Amino acid sequence: MSASPPDLLIRPLGEAALCCAVDGSISLQHQQRIWQLGAGLAETAGVLGLIPGMNNLTLSFDPLLTEAAALEQAARLLWAKPLRRQQA
Repeated sequence: MSASPPDLLIRPLGEAALCCAVDGSISLQHQQRIWQLGAGLAETAGVLGLIPGMNNLTLSFDPLLTEAAALEQAARLLWAKPLRRQQA
């Protein structure tokens, strides 16, 4: 049985960016989830840029092509997916 992912906090940064942050302590597993989230969102229409940080991901988007609510929903769906293990 796999553990559920930590809570993902999503807040707007102006009108064309979101900050997705892990609710919890800094850990490699949390950071790997952030990287996985970024990889999934990179393919999302309207996303212009992704900036991974320590236990957070900032994404900028074109508000003429997509809405913050749609990106938040996509982020939450991706976050709920199991963590893929990295190959050495």
